[in-house]
Formats: sequence, C-alpha cells, structure tokens
Amino acid sequence: MKKTIKSTSPKFKVGDIVWIPFPAILDSEGSICFIQTTITALVFELRNGNGVFWGYKLVDLPNGKCADEDSVFASKDECIAFINKESNEEL
Repeated sequence: MKKTIKSTSPKFKVGDIVWIPFPAILDSEGSICFIQTTITALVFELRNGNGVFWGYKLVDLPNGKCADEDSVFASKDECIAFINKESNEEL
C-alpha cells in the first residue's frame, strides 16, 4: 500500500521533542503506550525529480523505521487524544 503524501514540508524539525503512540512491550495485553522522543532526521523521497517529505526518524524507533507525519505529535495531550480516537474507532 502506497503512502499518501498530505504535506510538502515537515511540521517538525530535527531536534524537536515530540510524542508518539507506541505498542506496549511492558505487558502482554497489547495496550498502546505513548513516549516522548526526539526527531533525529527528516526523510524525503525523490518523486518526479523533486524531494517530497516522507516522515521522521526518531531516537526511539529501530534504524529502518520512519514515523509517518500523522503519528507524531507536539504534546502528550494530542498523542493521548489520537490514541483515544483510534481506540473508539476500533470498537
């Protein structure tokens, strides 16, 4: 499935402290945690000869992973609201 680009420029910059939802590894109930992390890189993709913003590299994600712009939040409250919305939509 190909990602749909929603913006042409990043909302955050390298060094910004952000919040992301993250699958829990501390328990076996499959709950979602949220963590505060730091943006280490902005990722762009070359499309039709142009660099298009793709996502973020974060301190707490494995090397090969990139966080989508829709899953990175400026505050803990925004992240919690996103988790709650996603949980309600699954019901």
